[in-house]
Amino acid sequence: MHYLMVMALRRKKAYTKALDHALETTRQFPDYPLTHLYAATELQFRGQLQEAQEHYQKAAALGEGIPKVQTAARFGLAATLAKKGDFEAAVVRE
Repeated sequence: MHYLMVMALRRKKAYTKALDHALETTRQFPDYPLTHLYAATELQFRGQLQEAQEHYQKAAALGEGIPKVQTAARFGLAATLAKKGDFEAAVVRE
């Protein structure tokens, strides 16, 4: 439901409200990986890359064992690191 609210606000171009709502959900549900994923996406969109990185990392840690969350968090983190100019860290090595 929270994701739908964030997307509805984005469609209305209420980007600040979308970010505020996404961050509020991380406070209400701190152990739910998708809230951090949504917040990271909004932060990255706004250019707040350090905060986005932190939320992507939190989503990845909380979403251990959930492939869909892991994929989205890793991709978002890599994109954020690349935008920050940290190309070495953006490349996943396993």
